[in-house]
Amino acid sequence: MLRQMSEETERKRTERETRLEAAAAVAEESHRPASAEEAWELWHEKGVEVFMAYTDDNRPHSEWESWGRASWYDESRCPVCRGDRQSIAELDYCPCFRAWQCYLETRRLLPYSLRDITLKNLKPHTASLLGTPVEQQREIDFIREHCHDGFVFLGPTGSSKSTFAAALLYNAIYEDALGPMESKKYIWRIDGRQFFEAEHAWVTGKEDAKRLITADDIRRARAYRFRPVLVLEEIDKRKMTEFNADCLFNVVNAMDENDGQLIVTTNLTVDGYAKLFSTSESESVRACGDAICRRLFKCEQKGRYVRNYWK
Repeated sequence: MLRQMSEETERKRTERETRLEAAAAVAEESHRPASAEEAWELWHEKGVEVFMAYTDDNRPHSEWESWGRASWYDESRCPVCRGDRQSIAELDYCPCFRAWQCYLETRRLLPYSLRDITLKNLKPHTASLLGTPVEQQREIDFIREHCHDGFVFLGPTGSSKSTFAAALLYNAIYEDALGPMESKKYIWRIDGRQFFEAEHAWVTGKEDAKRLITADDIRRARAYRFRPVLVLEEIDKRKMTEFNADCLFNVVNAMDENDGQLIVTTNLTVDGYAKLFSTSESESVRACGDAICRRLFKCEQKGRYVRNYWK
């Protein structure tokens, strides 16, 4: 029995060595490993440096990425890096580490119901008030085509505004996970009510008050050569006092000046949003409102599109 076990072990070892030698020959000839697991074995056990191929959009080769991402989502040990998440050949980080960063950011920024919405899986839905399936698909195609641009979504409840905003944010998070690790701090998703409350708490000196975003944060992102991404949800739910209008203008203006990707959702029409400011008795509020509306609704030449679903 022991002899049979020894012979079986030796046979498996020989087969493995033969397989690795064949994989090394393939890697040397084509500069690409036959599989992610063989690439790891070549790199860690035989010291063979494997060239990592990249696609046109500069993302890791699909096989490596699928192995690494799958290992994170099904909570198994990554076959590429064996769980240490260290760099593999030409990759700065293992794909499982990228997937982990993307996972954490989506959980931090998006509510549970919107965490798995991506540009890839967007499709027409019967519950959406946006229009017919053909009209919905046309809008989805437009958003995919302009996924790096800013948007202002106006429409009634149920017209897919937050869904589209979440898909654009997910796309920014995913691309950020493939880039420098420091850039993840320059992506925000902020609720309008919480934004104004945080600003008020900070200016009144409340204990443990923390600002959610400032104009300096946005400028710092651009100074470090990162593009800031900001999603402002339901920014119309508060009365526009002088303080609120000034806070909102500072952020919107900073995003405009620094070519950030600004995504805004509101249940109001263009005229209704403008009336938040124009009906105020304060001249300062009206002036801020005019400047804000000009930057939101008249900036298509800067890559910011107004999608009015009230039509």
